[in-house]
Amino acid sequence: MTDYIIVGAGPAGCVLANRLSEDPSNSVLLLEAGGKDWHPLIHMPAGFAKMTKGIASWGWSTVPQKHMKDRVFWYTQAKVIGGGSSINAQIYTRGNARDYDAW
Repeated sequence: MTDYIIVGAGPAGCVLANRLSEDPSNSVLLLEAGGKDWHPLIHMPAGFAKMTKGIASWGWSTVPQKHMKDRVFWYTQAKVIGGGSSINAQIYTRGNARDYDAW
């Protein structure tokens, strides 16, 4: 029997836990600091904008950036099962055929 502990239930952690647990001789523990993706904003197409500051995120930010007029930038790291894939947006845009032809 082999024991595994996976820290972080983001996309990679969940896939790894799934694959390792397919072998019944493996014992797998998947740890996640956040909870289930229960919040309605996670499931709304435009809800990701609110996800970057604490609802399902650690709420981290950078220190003031000297070369950016001391601006502080949000550094979003998910705290939810599904990780960044749960709180990041996906956008579909149809390209212009002439752009593809030029490429």
